[in-house]
Amino acid sequence: MHEYGLMEGVVARVLEEAGVRRATGVPRVHVEVGELAFASRPALEAAFVSLSKGTILEGAELVLSETRGRVRCDACGLSGGADVIDGSDPHDLLLPLCHVCGSPLIVLEGRGLTLKELTLTVPEASDGAEAREARSRS
Repeated sequence: MHEYGLMEGVVARVLEEAGVRRATGVPRVHVEVGELAFASRPALEAAFVSLSKGTILEGAELVLSETRGRVRCDACGLSGGADVIDGSDPHDLLLPLCHVCGSPLIVLEGRGLTLKELTLTVPEASDGAEAREARSRS
C-alpha cells in the first residue's frame, strides 16, 4: 500500500509545522492528490487516520482534492495531461512512455501529494488563555 508511504510525508510535514507554531490542535488538513500518484482515496484516508492516532492530528478533517497530471516528451515534443499515457501496460504507469516515439515521458505535475492548506489552533500571544485558528498554505 504505497498510499501509507505517501501520507507519512504529509503527516510528518503537518506535525513539523504544528510544532513550529506551537499549535494546540489541527482541525483541518487539505491535501492535493496528483492524478499520476495512482493513489486510492480510501487508502489515503485510512493511512491518515492510522498515522494520526495519538498525535495532535487525531480527529482532524482530511480534505482531499485532485490535481491534474502533466507530462512531456523531450524527444518528440509531445505534451499533455495524463490522457497522453496509454496505461494499457501496467509498467506504463511506473515509467510512462510516449505513444508517438516510445521515449520516456517526463512527469511535470501530478505525481505525488501536496500539503495545500493547514488549519491550526494556536494560542494567542497576549495571554495564552485563548486560542485562534491560523491557516497556512504550502
